Amino acid sequence: MAWLGPFLLFLIHTSTFIAVECYPFEEYGVITPRDTYLWFVGTPLVLLCNITNKDLREDSSMLYFERETKKESGNVSQEYIKILTTKAIRLHLPKLDIDDDGGYTCLQRTISGDLRTISYKRVYVDYKPQKIKDISCRVYNWEQMNCTWDLGVNFQHLEYINVSLAWTIHGEQQDC
Repeated sequence: MAWLGPFLLFLIHTSTFIAVECYPFEEYGVITPRDTYLWFVGTPLVLLCNITNKDLREDSSMLYFERETKKESGNVSQEYIKILTTKAIRLHLPKLDIDDDGGYTCLQRTISGDLRTISYKRVYVDYKPQKIKDISCRVYNWEQMNCTWDLGVNFQHLEYINVSLAWTIHGEQQDC
């Protein structure tokens, strides 16, 4: 008769979560999407800037985006911006790079030549989760188990990555 020892199965899950943003200046509009979440390298970024203050005389022809990243700061090229309506523009970056991570501000040049902040958006760009590598677990007397693993990616915003571990022995799932 053959003996079949305990069988361990490990499940490691990575996901992202949302944070809340607050800004210390008056906004004259919104940038959507409003939720803060993680964009992944290689995916497109689409931000809409919409003037919501009805008292503003200037229209969307005077709107533009600036960005502040680790790599560069300044105006976003007009080739990535399209006027949608008299009150809205769209920023479309077709393929994000890790260097696109940073702050994006929608600004409006007024008739008098001043600048007005319409809205601000913090864009978090990170690598897509990959398969876990090099998992290693040690069980001590079936009372304690220590596991280590490599996430497979050097995440830039680990605070937005949720990693959980579950394991089974004889079909009963246990969460760590």
